[in-house]
Amino acid sequence: MTKFPNQVAVMLLVGVCGWPALAQAETRSFDGTWQIEGRPDTLRPVDGGAVPLTAAGRETYEPRRTAYSKGDRTFDPVMRSCASPGVPRVALLGGAFEIIDRPQQITFLFGWNHLFRTVPVGKPLSTVGYASAIGTSEAKREDDGLVIDTRELNPATLLDATGLPHGPNLKVRETYRLIDGGERLVLRLRFEDAEIYTRPWEADVTFRRLTDYQLKEDVCLDRIAVGQPAIPTTSARERPK
Repeated sequence: MTKFPNQVAVMLLVGVCGWPALAQAETRSFDGTWQIEGRPDTLRPVDGGAVPLTAAGRETYEPRRTAYSKGDRTFDPVMRSCASPGVPRVALLGGAFEIIDRPQQITFLFGWNHLFRTVPVGKPLSTVGYASAIGTSEAKREDDGLVIDTRELNPATLLDATGLPHGPNLKVRETYRLIDGGERLVLRLRFEDAEIYTRPWEADVTFRRLTDYQLKEDVCLDRIAVGQPAIPTTSARERPK
């Protein structure tokens, strides 16, 4: 499989029961190439209700949602300048990504803009003292799942394409489980941010496994230079079988 130069460097370093409508999960490696099913531009709570925004959260979000509904994406730093989408949005853009599952580290390789993310397994979360798009993460294995906790996320990033905001104290928990014989991957997201949300809330996303697929070069600035959007639309993006 062809790898981008910075992804090759990263690779050299690589040494929930009861969820509604999900088949029984299975224990195995998360290794593989994955792509989101559908295109969830809007994250929706699993309880079917509205996103529990505080007054401050609504004040930030409503103008963005209105702009999005009119096709105006200027509020989105990804669309404006190819900024890193952050966690968890980078996995929700629609492009394929690879997971390399090793006992002491989980590595994510994204086709979009050659981004990567490494998460240590079984080590206490240690802060770095400043915010970044991918934040500071730790992973642990729980029964048949993989749980990743992330802090120190840059509040300039958005949770979804409609502009769901967060503050500097956001806590994100990602819980991954394999279903359907390992052919699909379910991600449950949990968001906790008292400044923006009245309570913690959760959303589900599902990915499908891709076979015989190579990550494609996907350079955001090159696309913008020829008048294409920073993130390919669903119709424009190749959907591998």
